[in-house]
Amino acid sequence: MRRAIKFLAWINDFYLCRFGLYLTNSNRNLRNVVTKRLKSKSIEVVFDVGASYGQYGAGLRNGGYRGLIYSFEPLKGPFKDLIAMAKADGMWSAHNIGLGSKNEVREINVAGNSVSSSLLEMTSLHITNAPNSKCINSELIEIQTLDSFLDSINLINQQKMHLKIDVQGFTREVLYGSKKFLSNPDLVSIEVELDLAKVYVGQPNWPEIISILEEFGFNLFSCSGGFHDVESGRILQLDAFFVKEPE
Repeated sequence: MRRAIKFLAWINDFYLCRFGLYLTNSNRNLRNVVTKRLKSKSIEVVFDVGASYGQYGAGLRNGGYRGLIYSFEPLKGPFKDLIAMAKADGMWSAHNIGLGSKNEVREINVAGNSVSSSLLEMTSLHITNAPNSKCINSELIEIQTLDSFLDSINLINQQKMHLKIDVQGFTREVLYGSKKFLSNPDLVSIEVELDLAKVYVGQPNWPEIISILEEFGFNLFSCSGGFHDVESGRILQLDAFFVKEPE
């Protein structure tokens, strides 16, 4: 049974998600919560940091979101699929860069499953629970701060915005490079991946990420379990959704 579940999860994460499809249940419905929130708050711009093949953006489109999407993916392989999807969409802008705390060029560890690729070294706990995520290569990538990127484009004032960050242990650095944006009153919600266990070397503790977000007025609204320990069932990573106003 466990092998069957792992096989279905693999199909889900590496094939269906590329087309915006995602098998879920009532206990794993954060994507539905987010898409409903985008509609109810009239969100017009979404920033997708760590876009991979474009599965997040495709999921938003399938959920009815029709506004602008800015996606960031530093790896060359996944970016080819992402840019093709973005060009066919017309309201989707894809950028072959990573985001961090400063503008620089760094080496990223390329995972066998691509989606677990990180600027940080993977721990044995991660590899044990996802053997296909083991590093197989490395690439030099360009990194910008989100604040500097936003300075280079013209966003219309008073457009409601949403930020999604999925960067495999590098969330703190992305937030440090986005302090001006985090203070923008038009940014009304944020999604982040919280690491509850040591899955990357040098990752921040999850309370630190929550503290940073709370400093800018964002409060936890909803969450769902993502990456689990296959033996114990312990949650290793959590997908969390924060909103600006108190709920």
